[in-house]
Amino acid sequence: MVRIVHTADWQLGKQFENLGAPSDKLAFLRQGRIDVVRRIGQLAVDRSVDAILVAGDVFERNEVGDLLLREALAVMRQVNVPWLLLPGNHDPAGPASVWDRIERIGRPENVHILLSTEPIILAGGKLAVLPAPLTRKHQFADPTEGFDQQVTSDSAVRVGFAHGSLRNRLAPSAEQHNMISDTRAVGASLDYLALGDWHSCKEVAPRTYYAGTPEQDDFDQDSGTVLIVELSGPGVAPTVERVPVGHYRWHSLSAQIQSPGAVEQLRAHLSTVTQPLASAVVHLDVRGAVSLSERAAIDEEIANFEATVQVLRARTSDLVPSPTDADLDDLGRQGFVAIVVERLRSLEKDAANPDSAFAGAALQRLYVEQVLHEGRK
Repeated sequence: MVRIVHTADWQLGKQFENLGAPSDKLAFLRQGRIDVVRRIGQLAVDRSVDAILVAGDVFERNEVGDLLLREALAVMRQVNVPWLLLPGNHDPAGPASVWDRIERIGRPENVHILLSTEPIILAGGKLAVLPAPLTRKHQFADPTEGFDQQVTSDSAVRVGFAHGSLRNRLAPSAEQHNMISDTRAVGASLDYLALGDWHSCKEVAPRTYYAGTPEQDDFDQDSGTVLIVELSGPGVAPTVERVPVGHYRWHSLSAQIQSPGAVEQLRAHLSTVTQPLASAVVHLDVRGAVSLSERAAIDEEIANFEATVQVLRARTSDLVPSPTDADLDDLGRQGFVAIVVERLRSLEKDAANPDSAFAGAALQRLYVEQVLHEGRK
């Protein structure tokens, strides 16, 4: 019996700039990617695995700092299990790569960087890992072509180890580089093909799996786990167990709201985030037409929600103002303010006018300044 942990796409050093959150908030997400490596190591010890296979994109890019390299190596050094690291498209092997720097820093003996296609034999000869390291970001030849010709012991299970897109098995939007035959496991007599690159956990072909990233890093993604794979012997179907290891969960919310009752409608959407809020990363898209008074309350509700979650990316540009008579009474129906209000309302209703969105925002801002702020003085 051979038991391995299959993981991939750690992308240590990922910055998460696309979330547009304060840097101190994003720092927790970056640290979370180191912390999950610790949990993977502890899981490997608890489950007595023979090796941990990291199928590419260990690092976000080859230019990550030395401190991050030392942190990752320190974590792996503490776990007396072989760690097999495969170069992927984010960290391809080549001149001045992150892998050269690791060797200069000092690679722990239990960390194996697979820079060649030569099989590595572990578990007392019972496990043969066939690596397909990437040497550049985009490779047009199938990196696993050589698996078919690799000869290993008849008594060893054969595990392919690669990073790329499996042909005919992923969404049309999948990257069209580093393409891998969807019959590779069968053609190369593999007992298991451990893949990286696709960030969701997925069985994509017989004996062929993507582990996904162990810490979720995008919305609508099925990740946050690793795979524990048990291989009873050559030719025997593997037993694959999916084990949660991630800390953060990402939620995408789309709220269509309308006055009256818009605030309560928004709260109902926000309440669907039921996990511990401190570990939630949320994208919130709010649409609809609301009164000026409710819009002000909505902004407060969103600000309070942001304070309870790890990261909130809120989009309210499609939330248009729909002033009520009460709103206009609050603003004043006479004098200069009334003229400004009518002008802004006219612009805001003219969808063909490029200033329409700005007029709506200005109307809301006028309400906040004229009514709410003045009323609190």
